[in-house]
Amino acid sequence: MDYKILTDELKSLETLRIQSPVSRTRTYNGLGDDSYGDGVQGEYDEFDEIYKSPIDGIFIKLRVQTDSYGNNENVVGIEFVQAKQKVVDTYENV
Repeated sequence: MDYKILTDELKSLETLRIQSPVSRTRTYNGLGDDSYGDGVQGEYDEFDEIYKSPIDGIFIKLRVQTDSYGNNENVVGIEFVQAKQKVVDTYENV
């Protein structure tokens, strides 16, 4: 695998995020710690965004976290992933 190509792609996350993600999925909607003791503090959302990479079959997965206002997105994790198809059974009335 050519790591130089992936490194060049990750040099600017801002440029990467200008692209439309292949997928954006909410992974967490919860509350952080009540560190001040005066109500709910630290509420945030977390999303996984999947972007194409320059290497066929490899995608870049960014874990993005928002602040309690739903603004100010911050990248809190990066992974290289591959697409994997799963078979899902559904049951319908006959």
